[in-house]
Amino acid sequence: MKKSISLLFFFLLACSSENTELTRTQNLLFDAIIQQDESIQISMPIRNEMAYSNYLDVKFELLGTKATSDNEAKIRTLKFVVSKMDELNEKTDNIHRIIDDIKFQLLDKCGENTKTRAYDRDYIIWGSKNHSSTIIRLNLGAIKNKNNSEVATTLMNEKSPTGEILIEILKKEITTYSFEVIKNVGSYEWGGKKYSVEPSKIINLKKSISIQDEINKIIDNSLVDWDDKYLLKEVSLYITKLAGSDDNFEAPHWTKTNFVDESLVGTIAILTSIQSDLIEIRRLCIDHWKRKTVFALFKNRWR
Repeated sequence: MKKSISLLFFFLLACSSENTELTRTQNLLFDAIIQQDESIQISMPIRNEMAYSNYLDVKFELLGTKATSDNEAKIRTLKFVVSKMDELNEKTDNIHRIIDDIKFQLLDKCGENTKTRAYDRDYIIWGSKNHSSTIIRLNLGAIKNKNNSEVATTLMNEKSPTGEILIEILKKEITTYSFEVIKNVGSYEWGGKKYSVEPSKIINLKKSISIQDEINKIIDNSLVDWDDKYLLKEVSLYITKLAGSDDNFEAPHWTKTNFVDESLVGTIAILTSIQSDLIEIRRLCIDHWKRKTVFALFKNRWR
């Protein structure tokens, strides 16, 4: 998604010049970006609900378990798993709020309408979802200055009055989030055994054709629980895509381009694509923690 958006806008730049109206080709390309973004936004609430449902299943199992000596190990395990899920929800919600705030700043600086009206095609901001997602629902088709790259580039890369640079804040938050997710699902104690994986080894991997092989080697050589390995390998691939550099592929990675010369529509769509990856990471992790409790229930392998 992030690669295709960048490629589309690079083509737009080649077709455009300052102070000229958008050509029909440009409008078609913007429509393609908007349609891609729309399909991603539609899928995000569905995946959020799946994660939320799995979270509630474990939560209700805990609430419905009587506090007896026979259930002591089960309750301890369920409390531990719920705490892991709560941590994932909290960390994911926090980074979503940061990204949504960046989107609002972009729209405001570009002079776009930031008022909210749900499902009105003339309004950009349609509202937010409940539960564990605070992602703001946007309608990019209502943006007036779709090809505004100057303001977007400046806002993302110049220092604010407080000395902050948005692109650097975003990079730092994603790196921190990635570190905490890997630690969440790879480093803990269960059944009297301690497991651990070093997040920095994965986060600092350089993007390459053999990236999955490199991830597999790190996970296989780490002291991780056998049933966490597949999840860690899958989540780590998402993380290297978010936090790494994409030098070996056809389009520059956002951490390299820093959104320079990216359109307003393209910038917001890339940010939404990042949020989509974060949602998938959270869904995979919460689903995995639920499966561990189901496995523990049938095998009596409590924490």
